[in-house]
Amino acid sequence: MEFQPENADFYGQLGVIYFKSRNYEGSIPALACAVQGCSGEDSCSGRGLDGCDDQHPAVQVAGLPLSLGSVDYYQVYFSVLAALGPRDASYCPKALSIIDEIRLTGYEQQRPDITTNITAAELECSGAGPALLAPVETATPGTPEPIFTSTPFPTETPVQAPTP
Repeated sequence: MEFQPENADFYGQLGVIYFKSRNYEGSIPALACAVQGCSGEDSCSGRGLDGCDDQHPAVQVAGLPLSLGSVDYYQVYFSVLAALGPRDASYCPKALSIIDEIRLTGYEQQRPDITTNITAAELECSGAGPALLAPVETATPGTPEPIFTSTPFPTETPVQAPTP
């Protein structure tokens, strides 16, 4: 990212890395730059920096157009926003807007995991409960694996008493 700080794909990759390492809050600025674009201090936040300086200047990042190549960044972004929606009232409207954009493309027919992830995010934003971002079984060989392989936040497993 030091050599191409304006490359939106790098922000998307960084956002996915944060997401997979369970740094959900940290993934938001990077994914926002990848999907929506960003400039100024937001570009530095998207790179995981505390701020811009001479060595890490503010840059203009154009968001990636929605395509089959970028839809995974969009999915991770709306999922994180929906999962964190109870913490910040501005997140769910953003998540639902991204979902609407994806639905207009028809990619759901090509990628069944998208529908499952959209349903989970919509449930979370509706207040119907935590979105479980579970693996989706794909029926078509060669279909990309879904990004989401676990719940967005660890859940406690009840401890069972030993049986006598």
